[in-house]
Amino acid sequence: MLKVHQIVLTTPQVNQVNMASRNNEPVPEFYPAYLDATFGKIEKAQELGLYNHVADVSTDDLEVGFAVMNRWSEVDEKMVRRHADLHSMSVGDIVEKEDGSKWLCTSFGFTQI
Repeated sequence: MLKVHQIVLTTPQVNQVNMASRNNEPVPEFYPAYLDATFGKIEKAQELGLYNHVADVSTDDLEVGFAVMNRWSEVDEKMVRRHADLHSMSVGDIVEKEDGSKWLCTSFGFTQI
């Protein structure tokens, strides 16, 4: 089983960013960390506790997990146990294998972290 950890901004967080932008004020600290994570720079997002365990996928194969969380077919849906709002797996997401190893989804596959 793979545990999928993602950053999913809440409505209040999105509102904070939008309000700051409208008022020409600095955006909250979490927003640049969120943007960096979408490019694979996850350190600040981890430090701020932005990642949440959003789903479990019934496989131990990272590539299969990626496919399942991007196709969303009826068969794929049966392999995913959702714990929170989530999105398709993408760069910056963290996947934890049953052995405890953690992997960062990158532009071209996964890198162990």
